[in-house]
Amino acid sequence: MAKRVEPEPEHETTERYPLESIRVEEPGPSELVGTLTMLKGPRLGAVYQLKRGRNVLGRSRDASVRIPLDGVSRRHAQILVEETGCLIEDLGSTNGTHIRGDRLEGPVELHDGDRINLGGEVVLRFTHEGALEQQLREDLYDLATRDPLTKTYNRRVLEERMDSEWPWAVRHEKACSLLSIDIDHFKNVNDSYGHCAGDEVLRQVVDVIYQTIRREDLLARVGGEEFAVLCRATHLEDARVLAERIRTGVASESFTWRGREIVVTVSIGVAASTETDIESPEALCSLADERLYAAKERGRNCVEPQPDR
Repeated sequence: MAKRVEPEPEHETTERYPLESIRVEEPGPSELVGTLTMLKGPRLGAVYQLKRGRNVLGRSRDASVRIPLDGVSRRHAQILVEETGCLIEDLGSTNGTHIRGDRLEGPVELHDGDRINLGGEVVLRFTHEGALEQQLREDLYDLATRDPLTKTYNRRVLEERMDSEWPWAVRHEKACSLLSIDIDHFKNVNDSYGHCAGDEVLRQVVDVIYQTIRREDLLARVGGEEFAVLCRATHLEDARVLAERIRTGVASESFTWRGREIVVTVSIGVAASTETDIESPEALCSLADERLYAAKERGRNCVEPQPDR
């Protein structure tokens, strides 16, 4: 008996599923969250997620959305997130809250895309976003503000934070201090062990620094092997003690690469805003850098200035 042969299809295709069957699920109302994106201010591009209930915007440390900038009141405005929508209200701020070009005189309902102006110094955009959109914004913000290797902040963030921290320190007659940190003989690490080993040393040094500083201190990578720590409300002597703890922490850490021990030390220059002739963030940075170079000239693995004898 002859074997039956099935007819060949006229056109061979690799498409297994019709396009009509592919559906992208849109988030439902309960999956959307209110977010604020900073368009102008000390943290450009930062995304803040609003929680259900009352969200306070202002300079205060306990504000839901903290904006440490002159021109923004301690408790500047609030956003009430409810089932039916979001309401914004000024809290008697000095410079006012504006939305859609008008100064707030009472509660106003927020709509997607609204721009919130806080005292002319900060502009926030309000929107409802799903989890994917929010995560994308946060990832983009990290790409723009963090060093990809060490995950510390970059120079841009340090400069922005100093610009916002300086008026606060002047207004409250507080000191802020800057630590300028450099890994000693880092080129020798790369030359002797390779750049992969150098990258690992950078990450481990950052870990030591993070274990030593406070949460409110800001650590940034400002060069190849150079870092800076901005310390809020910290006088020179306290900052010098912190720098010494970082120095000894790095010197006592065990750095190894493929079974080989690597000796790593750091030199640190320290400066405070309350010192003579320090009248700007730029002057603070210059003095910290000058003292870093002095520490290197003194033999490295030390902190400058030295404690008073």
